Amino acid sequence: MDKAYQTSFELLKKGQKIDAVILSIDPDREKIALGLKQLEPDPWTDKIPAQFRLGDEVSGKVLKMTDFGIFLEMEEALKGSSIRRRSCSLLRAVR
Repeated sequence: MDKAYQTSFELLKKGQKIDAVILSIDPDREKIALGLKQLEPDPWTDKIPAQFRLGDEVSGKVLKMTDFGIFLEMEEALKGSSIRRRSCSLLRAVR
């Protein structure tokens, strides 16, 4: 289950007990913002630096092309990596 791309409505059911992190408290509006992903380990601190190094050649699936870059899915947990348009001449299509 890819939590990064699902809403809380898709992940949770009414009556379900969960743990969450308080992100903010707004007494004026009587609201508390809660977060779920803050309970998960941050992949940017351990997993990604251990798996990828500067200069590595990687493969991925193009998810989106914009004026400022290309977004790739390099693996299930790593989506949305941007390649700047000026670097596109370095890319080669692999089938």
